[in-house]
Amino acid sequence: MQHKWAGSHGLPWILGRRFVLKAELTAILQGLLICKQQQFFPIWIETDSTVVLQIILSDHCSWEFRHTLTSIQNIRANHQTHISHVFREANAPADALAALGMKEICYSEFSTLNLDKHVASLSRLDSKGCPYIRIVRKLVHS
Repeated sequence: MQHKWAGSHGLPWILGRRFVLKAELTAILQGLLICKQQQFFPIWIETDSTVVLQIILSDHCSWEFRHTLTSIQNIRANHQTHISHVFREANAPADALAALGMKEICYSEFSTLNLDKHVASLSRLDSKGCPYIRIVRKLVHS
């Protein structure tokens, strides 16, 4: 019984992790496609996922990511790009934009004119090289 319990609770985590990897790779591909369309090269791609970085740099992945990875590699082969890892706190503007985009029903482009105040302030801090510090308050039981 214990083996089935561990397996049934582990599978959603594995499937969830695979979904996150697919979402991150797709987001990088969509960003590259926009940069290609707008001719925004050279570019520097930053990701807070070391697994996604390893997949892109090694060119080895599961079959379910192969089409997305091949599309990323084709754009990178023909356009000057650099990709590196950043810590999650350095990725705050991108995370805030992703959260904003998840609220949209269809494809949307944002500019400085239509960003909400939180995303705009994170972007301003990022452009000035100021780190974003996440403050988490934990209740301590005595």
